[in-house]
Amino acid sequence: MPSPSPTSPAGSQATNTNPPPDAASRSPFATRPGIKPRHPDMPRRPYQCLPFPVRMLHAPTHTEATSPPTAHTSPGTDFDGHWKDALASLLAPCMALFWPDLHDAVDWNSPLDFLDKELRALNPGRRHNRRYPDKLVRVRLRNGAPALMLLHVEIQQRLASHFAKRMYSYFARLYETYPDTPILQFAIITRSPGRASHLHYDYAPEGKDFLSLAYRVPVVHLQSWADQENELQARAPDNPFAVVVLAELAAARRDAPQVRLEAKTRLVRNLYQYGWPAARVRQLFLFIDGILALPPALDEQFWQSLANFEEERNVAYISSVERIGIKKGLTQGLETGRHEGMAGLLREQLEVRFGPLSAADLQRLQLADGTTLRAWGRRLLDARTLEGIWH
Repeated sequence: MPSPSPTSPAGSQATNTNPPPDAASRSPFATRPGIKPRHPDMPRRPYQCLPFPVRMLHAPTHTEATSPPTAHTSPGTDFDGHWKDALASLLAPCMALFWPDLHDAVDWNSPLDFLDKELRALNPGRRHNRRYPDKLVRVRLRNGAPALMLLHVEIQQRLASHFAKRMYSYFARLYETYPDTPILQFAIITRSPGRASHLHYDYAPEGKDFLSLAYRVPVVHLQSWADQENELQARAPDNPFAVVVLAELAAARRDAPQVRLEAKTRLVRNLYQYGWPAARVRQLFLFIDGILALPPALDEQFWQSLANFEEERNVAYISSVERIGIKKGLTQGLETGRHEGMAGLLREQLEVRFGPLSAADLQRLQLADGTTLRAWGRRLLDARTLEGIWH
């Protein structure tokens, strides 16, 4: 089943608009516009929440990511990487939240087979510059048949006009490789304000009387859930992926840093209210911490507040993460080592020239940032007194 040429002839079109609803053509996997509340007598679904990859324990920064840093993020912030890890761990609750009919059709007790190598082979021309954290998973349906689940996540501010065509190209190549296996394909759009429940790609170079193709795939726009945060909060104890959505909505708002701090603190503290084990609390914390980055001063304030909160509750689910070096990661650890080395070298030079330093001067060195330390080092060449270094 060949994919249309990247330069489609006249008459082909790709649209992201939703046509008038037609009961006869609705997909059973279509996005539900609102959250269907769980009936009090309905049992909770046993989700398969896998552990986060080990690399998450070392500051998850993916070198192939292209998400540019913003005023609220550091260069190490990688939204693509955090989303990839969240989907790998919380695929079942993600399906239950967005596509409950599809979730019920899958046997989640069977192992999930993530086909990352096969997914890369579908588009070898992209060269590792992956803008989309896609996932290809082999699952087993409740009727015993295998199926392929192809999930796309788009993290840009605007939905690219060629996105539907790109999804079709993936489907066509996947169908060519696995012609006898059912393919379940869908997308999550994180930042675009659109609300269409499906994306469409139409191909008709000489009109519909000749060769024509009409491709239609279900999609979820997370921003359409922005007015349902109370419902997401209510759903969170039963479905951890609701927390992922709440964190993404907070990140997309681009609030002032202080407001962002308050939102992050609230999301993290709520994790303790759900009765989850420590491992799951840490899983969701890593996602929240990754996409809701704070300026350094507010980040320190956040961690101190979190440590105090855990001390009051007599738990150490998250604050211990920083103590064993998980949050800061290897890169930040190296930067800390350089800073300490710079301060130590400057202290030795100052004491050689001006004699032993007072406790106040030692504290001044300890609290100074790298820019200040370098400025003091330059002044050391000409200063005649210790006060001339500081001022």
